[in-house]
Amino acid sequence: MKISPAKVIARVKQALIGMSGLSAKLHRVRGYHKITIVSYHGIHSDELPLEDHCFMHLDRFKEQMHYLHQHFNVLPLEQALQIADYDGEKPLAAITFDDGFYNNYSLAFPVLKALQLPATVFLATNYINSHHTIWFCDLLRMLSQTPKNSLLWQGKRYPLKNNEQKQAVSRLLQAQLKTRKTDEARAELQALAKALDCDLNYRYQADSPFYMLTAPAIKEMSDSGLITFGAHTHNHVILSKTTLEHAREEIQTSILETEKLTGKPCYSFAYPNGRAEDFNESHQQMLSDNGIRFSATTINGLTAPQKELLAFKRLFINTDTGIEVFKLQVHGHR
Repeated sequence: MKISPAKVIARVKQALIGMSGLSAKLHRVRGYHKITIVSYHGIHSDELPLEDHCFMHLDRFKEQMHYLHQHFNVLPLEQALQIADYDGEKPLAAITFDDGFYNNYSLAFPVLKALQLPATVFLATNYINSHHTIWFCDLLRMLSQTPKNSLLWQGKRYPLKNNEQKQAVSRLLQAQLKTRKTDEARAELQALAKALDCDLNYRYQADSPFYMLTAPAIKEMSDSGLITFGAHTHNHVILSKTTLEHAREEIQTSILETEKLTGKPCYSFAYPNGRAEDFNESHQQMLSDNGIRFSATTINGLTAPQKELLAFKRLFINTDTGIEVFKLQVHGHR
């Protein structure tokens, strides 16, 4: 993929700002009136079957956590969101993970413990203690395993001869499926499995990056005092793509299951996919009615404490986010 000269110049400028430490200095001048809430999904240490923006290499994750530890006051999410008139020497930050992958425990948790960094993990509860996973991981696995060298889909043929082509198809199909109603998306995923000559009912094992958390792992993380758990619907359903009745059931079930797993009240929630069009005021009211006080979006930006608590912003940290770009992001310059 070709990059325009303007984008090259912009990236060089960003790198220079990050390397110079100017981003942190500008943050200090502006004041620490907003919280930096970073959002991750999965962490991996071995080569992925197929690269995806939701799975970050452990080395990169460690580097980013060390930066937060050194340059931010990292607090538990719910505590940070309630602070008023903050006047600390470092800006506020909070760390979040969506979905509930087992590698949050096996890879990320040791890093967080070593640095004593608190974090919140949002659970898609139907996949906990199972050998099944979230639909986009099924898609990634099928594209990596398919014996086909092309995919005929909805009248178009897509080449699948190498990982670069498969990644492009993955991005396209994920974007398409996110626009579908819940039942339609499920039916299309089944049709894709057939077209790719793959089994949709695959059983994932603990060595897979797509394996989900177990109850013992959740208990250990929760008992550590560092990790808080929130709900993320039961089946990772985009709320605006289903009925209000089904959305309410997904919300209530995930909250109850999260509380069973931790033995603690569940006060936080993350909207699956999390864009502005993925939820509405009716869903926010459902959350409030079920005891939720804090709801995370994927709308990009820093967030103001005590404001928009049922739709607060976060910074999505992409797989290929290098440390200099990361510095720009967390200090609110990108």
